Amino acid sequence: TTYREVIGDEKKANITLNRKMLAELAITEPCSYNSVLCAMKVLKENGLVPSESPKLPDHSPVEDVNVLV
Repeated sequence: TTYREVIGDEKKANITLNRKMLAELAITEPCSYNSVLCAMKVLKENGLVPSESPKLPDHSPVEDVNVLV
């Protein structure tokens, strides 16, 4: 697994750790970093990581509150 793949899969899996935090985990908490990699691997193997990154939410005003339910 390359660093590029890790970053790409992390975004696709909607894991919200930025590159700096991933690097910090890899250095100071290798077991935690490995857990993140394992979680991404399991998600990927089970087809739970989409082929594209999730779209950012639309933060425009909502006219009808029932749309949110």
